[in-house]
Amino acid sequence: MRPSTLPSASDPVRESPTTPEFSQRVLEQLPTAVVVLARDGTIVYGNRAATALTGWTPEQSIGLQILDLIHPDDVPWAVGAFADIVDEASELSRRLSWAPVRFRVRGTDGDYSTVEVTGANALGDPDVDGLIYSLRSCRDDELVDEIFTAVAASQPIDAAVPPIIQRLLLPPLRFEAAVYEVDASGHVRCVESSHPSLRNLPFRREDAVPWGGLDTGPARVDVAALPPGLASEVGSAGFRAAFYAASHAPDLARSLVVVAATREPHDGAKGPIDRLRRAQESLATVLLRAHHDRSIRNDAHRDDLTGLPNRLALHHLLDRLTQSTDDAAMLFVDVDGFKAVNDQHGHQFGDRVLSAIAGRLERAARPQDFVCRLGGDEFAIVLTDGEGRLTDHTVRTMAGCVVASLADPISFDGELVPVGASVGVARLDAARDVDLLIGRADGAMYRAKREGGGRYHLDQTSAA
Repeated sequence: MRPSTLPSASDPVRESPTTPEFSQRVLEQLPTAVVVLARDGTIVYGNRAATALTGWTPEQSIGLQILDLIHPDDVPWAVGAFADIVDEASELSRRLSWAPVRFRVRGTDGDYSTVEVTGANALGDPDVDGLIYSLRSCRDDELVDEIFTAVAASQPIDAAVPPIIQRLLLPPLRFEAAVYEVDASGHVRCVESSHPSLRNLPFRREDAVPWGGLDTGPARVDVAALPPGLASEVGSAGFRAAFYAASHAPDLARSLVVVAATREPHDGAKGPIDRLRRAQESLATVLLRAHHDRSIRNDAHRDDLTGLPNRLALHHLLDRLTQSTDDAAMLFVDVDGFKAVNDQHGHQFGDRVLSAIAGRLERAARPQDFVCRLGGDEFAIVLTDGEGRLTDHTVRTMAGCVVASLADPISFDGELVPVGASVGVARLDAARDVDLLIGRADGAMYRAKREGGGRYHLDQTSAA
């Protein structure tokens, strides 16, 4: 309302309407669902909002017993509560209203939804003589619970996003929406979409879409203002306005972007923007937990000294390989003469040598190979071939490269530190037993060590 239209003190005061027609129209236009029950629990009135909430029209619901619509598991306590209210001798019955309670109500489609009801006792009132209930859908509360349950249980992003979208789509706003995951390289994946027109939206900066880049929003844009091809595709579905918001992981390695479209212009946009902001906050919570879990997982799988994956990471890798292939080999690497390095120079100097050895092993390995530190002066390299062609020649060549990588002394502070490598080689066979593979490679390494070190030995039971 504009300030010029506000009433002045001299304007006549409008009297409050008291006609039954006015009260009836107010009840019908009221956005809050209202139901009135008779003393025996039958429904005698329900307004338009009650129909929108439950699906039951007045023609279908008037005369129904309310307990027939309540979920069977909720009926016993609902009966007790209702009996207390209608009992004129009870303290509860003498109260004007009572605190909200929740139970599940069956809709016309047969599905149950949770509602929160707050009541006022109008039994004995000459015009009502019933119980007046206001009903509120608890779907928003349930979806929030689903989101935080997924976050608390460290479930994947894909499990937490659907309830975020469902919450965004709740009435009275008429939205369709999609959530996208964008990684640091710019790769985009649609996590969930409620409409096919939103499933494959462009995200590159050169596409000139407002949700590209690191802009977080939330903001509104006219569909007609989008790039022509996109405006045509989205506009052909009847959408007139789009809203977007983004949340980013603390290290910016991953983002979640929500794009919502509506057939309403929403020029004021405050309601939709508030709804997008709540979705954005939920996405930020999901991303923060995923980032936290990823950091913990990385720390748990990483060797503090060398930065290489550790023994736990090796077991996880081998567990995955045994489920998908038997075309893999393991090189068990033990550093020759390392005890003398520690004895002569101390453990701090020895740690520097181990870090240098880790670097040499990484350079000797191929990009697809997995290099890890098992502990002490023991390392492992897992050889794989994405196309299933890990030949005997490749395995032997790689074992020879590892031995050669540690054949030359390591120079520290002007001093040459002699090292070497004893390498045991074992192939993953059809049995696909992780412990057996590690044991065979370990045994082959000890045979190389007994033969003088500075060489590799093939496990004969799975020889390459």
